[in-house]
Amino acid sequence: MLNNMVTDRDNGDRAHWLELHEKNFDDMTASEQTEWLDGLKGAYKASDMNRVEDAVDTLQTYINGAVASLQTMAQSLGVAWDDLFDLDFETLSLTIKDDWADGDSITIAQGKRYIDNIKAICEAVGITYTGPEALASLTIVGANILEQLLIDVDDEATRQVTEKENLITLASEYVIYSDEIYGGEA
Repeated sequence: MLNNMVTDRDNGDRAHWLELHEKNFDDMTASEQTEWLDGLKGAYKASDMNRVEDAVDTLQTYINGAVASLQTMAQSLGVAWDDLFDLDFETLSLTIKDDWADGDSITIAQGKRYIDNIKAICEAVGITYTGPEALASLTIVGANILEQLLIDVDDEATRQVTEKENLITLASEYVIYSDEIYGGEA
């Protein structure tokens, strides 16, 4: 689901960003200007914030709809719903802001919501949150961890849903009708 997460930022990326940041835009070469405008991994920008917010929203939608999707699958295969097919996902109701723009000031409350959303999405599928506690203290490593956590949530949610889909499929293959068993025979 999440193909565009960035988890490979390093100190070289940061150093390159700082080098370009210290130049006047007009003094940059054409390739440096293009690189600057396309976004560099050495700075955490609006595009990074929007990518993470979009990923959280995508995961929230997937997690919140997973049980209904499984119920539809079971019904279409003629399998009666059973608690065995339920997921232990927590229902999410997160506020998403996916219209960050370069130059936006991030309030403490917005930074807290941003981190709390990632914590909640992790908790919803049983992943331990290991990222930074505040957006204000975000480092390159912390940024990588945030996006890796979202990949881990995606993987875990998909694994759990696939496991339940397999159970439903298996149950559909072993539907026994009353006249197929030797009823009443000892």
